[in-house]
Amino acid sequence: MVNVIDASLPDSAWTFESQQVSSWVYFCEHFWSIFKYLLCVLFPENVSSTPAMESECTVRVEILDVNDNFPEIVLKSLPSPIREDAPVETVVALISAKDLDSGDNGKVTLSVLSGYLFRLKPFSNHYALVTDSILDREEFPEYNVEVIASDSGSPPLTAKKTITVSVLDVNDNSPLFSQSSFMVYVKENNSPGTILGSVTASDSDLGENSKITYSILDSKVQDSSVSSYVYINSENGSIYSMQSFDYEKVKVFQIRVQAKDQGSPSLSSNATVHVFIMDQNDNAPTRLWRSVTLSLRRQRETFFQPS
Repeated sequence: MVNVIDASLPDSAWTFESQQVSSWVYFCEHFWSIFKYLLCVLFPENVSSTPAMESECTVRVEILDVNDNFPEIVLKSLPSPIREDAPVETVVALISAKDLDSGDNGKVTLSVLSGYLFRLKPFSNHYALVTDSILDREEFPEYNVEVIASDSGSPPLTAKKTITVSVLDVNDNSPLFSQSSFMVYVKENNSPGTILGSVTASDSDLGENSKITYSILDSKVQDSSVSSYVYINSENGSIYSMQSFDYEKVKVFQIRVQAKDQGSPSLSSNATVHVFIMDQNDNAPTRLWRSVTLSLRRQRETFFQPS
């Protein structure tokens, strides 16, 4: 009879393979969890002797590793949203890798695909995912960075993990007018408060950084402040008259409109609005014939006066 005297695995983990008189061999069904263990068995010296004689020996079994475990990518810290003006090599996340195999089979290296604005910086058996260039939220508000883990086995096994990096907005875009100059036309004798036209601007930033207010920059029109001629709705850019215009006094004038965002610090841009006054038939003809007749009479008298 053969008995297991001592083993690092319970009896249920072993299976009996052969019953040769000279050797008894047991195999472990769970090689992945044990590298070396000792097996002590009793061998009968003479199975036909009575009484049976027993002896004891130790069998050492060593398990050779094969590359049958994929590497695993472990996030040591969750990726943090990053400002789009963050300097190069700003840390986004901390990453490590592990592999249950041993030797070269368990050695893991990490990398990221080319074309991303990020790279991996190794330190103390870990990796830091850092920026490799200046980011632009208006171009890419979010990046999906694919990290690849590869072991040194033959053939090597690989694993992938996608890390999503959100980019935070900063106020780096000035408001942009739809055109650099505008032209509006208004008939003379208009009523004060008449809408002359409107200007529009947009801002590609987010939140307060994209909110725009409009104003008219101070200037002079015939020695008077432009604010006495027109005003602008600060929210929508509509321009209104402050008075009734007279074509015979002012035919055209310019105003400078500014669009400013609410970022900190705020950014702004300007545009020119040309206001054209359109003539109306509001003046009666002037009688000039009498003065012309008198002038011709005086010239005739002077010409025919005897010397």
